[in-house]
Amino acid sequence: MTTTQLPDTITVLIDTREHYPLPFPSTLRIEDPAKRNHILTLPIATRRTALPYGDYTLDGYSSTVAIERKASPTELLKNLTNPDDLIRQTKAFARLASSCTHPALFLECAPADLLSNPHYPNPDTAITVLSRLMRLCSFYNLQFFCFGRTTSVSGRRNISTILLHWMVQTALTVVPDREECQGV
Repeated sequence: MTTTQLPDTITVLIDTREHYPLPFPSTLRIEDPAKRNHILTLPIATRRTALPYGDYTLDGYSSTVAIERKASPTELLKNLTNPDDLIRQTKAFARLASSCTHPALFLECAPADLLSNPHYPNPDTAITVLSRLMRLCSFYNLQFFCFGRTTSVSGRRNISTILLHWMVQTALTVVPDREECQGV
């Protein structure tokens, strides 16, 4: 496994259009990608900035990792069933996927909420939303994260920590060959 050099501080860039951004931790404990069973503590900073794609990325790694966040199934309903919004959202996913080697979509809801939502006009709406969502994820090769929605600071920090782990490990680790991953 090949790894890049760890920066002194990891800076999470948060899009200025995020109305309720995730509270990222001030440090992140990770297993060193270059040395098994060796735990590193990385300082984490955050900075609000206008991002050209996605809602979260890492400074210096925006062409490697970026996450688009959707706040709820209701937001997805609008994004994926309103004809004008569907065009806008599809273009946003295309921009994300063409600008970043490891794009991700984070949906802030419980998986069951995708299949049953009181804001859906009828039961078939859930199938339409889910089908379109999965087609877009597949077509644009988006990693998909779906965690339950929470308003508690500790719950949101846990979610941000998991997403941060994914971004850091993805940004720092280049896997040239699946055989090298045996035993990871």
